[in-house]
Amino acid sequence: MVLSEPEGLLRIAMVDLETAEASTDPAVFREGAWGFWLLLLLGAEGVNTDDLQPLAQLTIYAVQFRYDADAAAMGLNREALNLQVKELIARVEALVVRGSEAVS
Repeated sequence: MVLSEPEGLLRIAMVDLETAEASTDPAVFREGAWGFWLLLLLGAEGVNTDDLQPLAQLTIYAVQFRYDADAAAMGLNREALNLQVKELIARVEALVVRGSEAVS
């Protein structure tokens, strides 16, 4: 089965969330390992994401800081962000499922 781009991003985000949930200790896992692109996907679909804007800082990691050898720590509240990411994934999943049903 070939995945659409939204389906592929959704699967990657779900795996990233599993990793993020296992990495809430900043002494063990660096913040730069986090990064999510799903806010961009929702925005492209015209979905209001104002309540999820704190997650936008994670997109910076996905783009730049993930591979920066000397990135400054931001002191992320990882548990709170993980809850927001779960909500974000649920919203994207609803769009992807709805979109795939329209194609079927």
